[in-house]
Amino acid sequence: ACQKPSGKETAQTSGTSFLLWSVYFINPTTGWAVGDHGTILKAIPTGISEYTMDLPKSQTVGVMLFKNRPNPFRDNTIIRFVLAQDGQVDLAVYNSVGQKITTLIDEAMNAGEHKVVFDAKTLASGVYYYRLQTQGIIKAERCVLLR
Repeated sequence: ACQKPSGKETAQTSGTSFLLWSVYFINPTTGWAVGDHGTILKAIPTGISEYTMDLPKSQTVGVMLFKNRPNPFRDNTIIRFVLAQDGQVDLAVYNSVGQKITTLIDEAMNAGEHKVVFDAKTLASGVYYYRLQTQGIIKAERCVLLR
């Protein structure tokens, strides 16, 4: 459950230069963040501790597909993804019964972070899935369109 900010929150600098992908708190003062190259940060009331795991290269390189923002959305939403290497990319949107609704990207792309706008102004409310296929990897996420 989300809590309303109390106004007593403090910001802490992580000190890492790696991207952080997920954050989880077990209470208002203790939590973890995980990121690239096996980075694990633990936030505690007295500061942030950093741990780094030596992961095999195959686990630190690849494709990342993020949840769209905003979600749920009304007319359009932004889909972000990261490619570790150049390659052919297919990003398509499907309805809840698996029919392809539109292709957002079907082209060769450079490695790095990318964003695309999914314009759904002509679609009905409902659950849709966007699927990224590249480098022999397929990833998918769910999005909700509300009218």
